[in-house]
Amino acid sequence: MERFLCSKRRGDLIIIDGQEFKHLRVLRLKKGEKIQVFCDGRLFLASLWDLAKDHAIFNILEEIPIILPRPKITVYQCLPVELKLIEEVIDRVSQAGAIRLVPLLCKRGFHGSLNWEEKLERWKRISIASFKQCKRP
Repeated sequence: MERFLCSKRRGDLIIIDGQEFKHLRVLRLKKGEKIQVFCDGRLFLASLWDLAKDHAIFNILEEIPIILPRPKITVYQCLPVELKLIEEVIDRVSQAGAIRLVPLLCKRGFHGSLNWEEKLERWKRISIASFKQCKRP
């Protein structure tokens, strides 16, 4: 079953728009079909209620309990000299079951200047894609 991130939640309704909606459109869901939606730190089973041009509305059927693995793993990773390698690290760390990845600037690692907000946004997208693929909480 596919898993998506919600954009907004209003009572028993979940709205998905933006990039997540583009992924959703590819599936060509019909009214009543079910997906898993991660929203506000909780996981729900939801069915498609309405599909518009730029968003989809789902009705929450039930909450799915999230069982977090023990122990909770946090990985502290030095940013590699070749910064693009960190994208592979993000994907692998998520698949291995780590809850959090903390990138570090170290003496023998990356030493450059760049737009960190842009990089962090890309890294966040990579981690979300990995999260959805692995179906980890």
